[in-house]
Amino acid sequence: MLRDYQIDICSRVREAFDKHRSVMVQMPTGTGKTVVLAELVNEELRMKSEEGGCAKVMIVAHRMELVEQIQQALLRVMDVFEIEVHSIQWLSRN
Repeated sequence: MLRDYQIDICSRVREAFDKHRSVMVQMPTGTGKTVVLAELVNEELRMKSEEGGCAKVMIVAHRMELVEQIQQALLRVMDVFEIEVHSIQWLSRN
């Protein structure tokens, strides 16, 4: 369950994506950036699925600790969508 400020940031991100192709979110340490990311990805994939479309998501993080943290957060909130989480180092090798 999201906190009020996380719900607000999700709403603001959705509004920003309506106007812009890319969006950056900045939140202080410990405020749930990973939870917000997981919620936004889950919403987007669910919407694409309901529209009959198919979507694939790749999330890139710069440290393995973040890759693992993101994977765990996604497992808690996701349905059965295909999501890849990789480090920048993995991307440069592959």
